[in-house]
Amino acid sequence: MKCCQASIVLLLIAVMFVQKGFSQPAAKKGNDSLSLAAFFKKGHLAVQVRSIGMATFNEAQLKDYGAWGTGLAISYESPSFKGFQLGAGGSFVSNIISSDLVTASPLSGSSSRYEKGLFNITNPSQKGIPRQELLYIRYTHRESKITIGKQSINTPFINPQDGRIRPGFEEGIWMELHELKHLSIQTGWLWKMAPRSTANWYGIGRSIGLYSTGVDKTGNRSAYGGNTNSHGIGITGLQYTLPKWNLQLWNYYTENIMNTSFFQADHRIDLKNGRSLAGGLQATLQYSSGNGGNRDELKRYFPKSEKAFVISSRFGYKTKRWETFLNYTRITGDGRFLMPREWGREPFYTFMLRERNEGFGNVHAVVLNTGFQPVGKKWKAEVAAGNFFLPPVTEYRLNKYEMPAFYQLNGLLTYSFSNKLDGLVLQFLIVYKGNSGKTYSEQKYIDNKIDMLHSSLVMTYQF
Repeated sequence: MKCCQASIVLLLIAVMFVQKGFSQPAAKKGNDSLSLAAFFKKGHLAVQVRSIGMATFNEAQLKDYGAWGTGLAISYESPSFKGFQLGAGGSFVSNIISSDLVTASPLSGSSSRYEKGLFNITNPSQKGIPRQELLYIRYTHRESKITIGKQSINTPFINPQDGRIRPGFEEGIWMELHELKHLSIQTGWLWKMAPRSTANWYGIGRSIGLYSTGVDKTGNRSAYGGNTNSHGIGITGLQYTLPKWNLQLWNYYTENIMNTSFFQADHRIDLKNGRSLAGGLQATLQYSSGNGGNRDELKRYFPKSEKAFVISSRFGYKTKRWETFLNYTRITGDGRFLMPREWGREPFYTFMLRERNEGFGNVHAVVLNTGFQPVGKKWKAEVAAGNFFLPPVTEYRLNKYEMPAFYQLNGLLTYSFSNKLDGLVLQFLIVYKGNSGKTYSEQKYIDNKIDMLHSSLVMTYQF
């Protein structure tokens, strides 16, 4: 609360500072005087309208789900005065029509998984969802900037994950330094989150467990939701860029819960006629911090003395129109890879829309993806096929969400309009997930997880 108040005070000080510099009496300035109102008129106003329709078709005896929602977001950023800028913004999301997203299926005990995320996942029956999203002061010097307040950052593990009507946002202090030729630095401290598919702001500990909490290592429902304690997240990222190399090193220290270190190296080999080979390697290491989120072992998010290790790699071929990659990820059996899904999506090369590897250990994942975009055209087609070898659903220590091994097929078509409709983008996604593991004839291992077809139609208009 104190941090939020500090952000507001800083904004008020900045307004007074701008007013002092620009709102001088007309008698002294004459016709050349610049009023505060005229100054702010030179700022940037952004408006986004996004509408998403979703449908999920499960096995015949299980419930199907559908939903259509629309959101309006408005944000404003002032012009710069001596390097300072103010920003504010908010959104309103409306449930136009949907099936019952609350009542659990009597066969599986679960309800809607994807459609619920279009709205407020903490109150799925809410029809209109307002949310404050941005409120910050920013100082820019040459190529670097520092931002304090409610904002949006984009890092490997904490990011907007913009696959629903509105993305996630963060509150804190964030610096981006770009003064060195090849090296950029990002660092900061975050103390609040407004996760995707929610309506409110939460402290770091409280933001963990708003989504499904899965089961603990004994198979009982996890109890960390609402019981996780943390004062904030310290993040530092280094990115070193050369013409054919891109190196990244990140560290996320979540006070009292865990520490996550991430390394990524991408390399390109140029061939003739605009063709190239590309490869990448990632390594992620996690271990607990403090008491893992709670002194009570049954309420901890990250078990003490445990660790997780992830290796991900890719190799691909690119032309002016095509790109194809073969990707592989290995999560060792040391423990579950854990990262709150409320904070963002994982950066592993094998990531596929509508599924993740978070919450699992002893995983082998293989994904082949390809994309085609004609030169100068406004559309792009992407397809992906993946096989995810997971531990058995009853091996709870390494299978947090009781997910059977599965294979997945994705198709994504994107079209960007131009001329009078410039700013309008349409996307159509279709996903099929099939079973390749044991479900023991229990519907809770099947419903909204495997043997299902999912589709989404997204319209985004930004001006």
